[in-house]
Amino acid sequence: MIIWIIGISGSGKTTIGKALKKKLKSLNKKTIFIDGDEIRKVWGDDLGYTIKDRRKNHLRLSKLSKLLAQDNIIIIVAALSIFIDLRKWNKKNIPKYFEVFLDASVATVSKRDPKSLYAKRKNNKIKNLVGIDTKFPRGSTSDLIINDEQINTGVKNVTNIVFEAIRRRFNV
Repeated sequence: MIIWIIGISGSGKTTIGKALKKKLKSLNKKTIFIDGDEIRKVWGDDLGYTIKDRRKNHLRLSKLSKLLAQDNIIIIVAALSIFIDLRKWNKKNIPKYFEVFLDASVATVSKRDPKSLYAKRKNNKIKNLVGIDTKFPRGSTSDLIINDEQINTGVKNVTNIVFEAIRRRFNV
């Protein structure tokens, strides 16, 4: 099974992914967490943040996740995932694929800004920030959408919402 968590930077993808991994491991489920930013380092930090590089990173994540999931391991991926066509590829080609969209507003993520990306963008120190310079395409690929109001209820609550959804779908 692959649980693919998407959303703009700062929406809580990594935080929710790690909390979900902890919950699944407590149930003795073989679980791996893959962060889209961390996987860049595994591949030698050879990609930037252009559309072309973001696409290549997404393809790497998709193919790696599909390979790992063949061994009955639960894979949790936290990645921006702005390409609807690649998200559709995931749905079509990865058995037991479940996509969670953390639909946080730019206002919400700008307030917490854990990586200072929004502050850097405001000061023109970075560009190509999804949600500001590049639109995050919503599409209809997500199996579960967590809205701003739910996100603001806290990590434990959001993790429980996601867990209950995958439990119902896959009998975890």
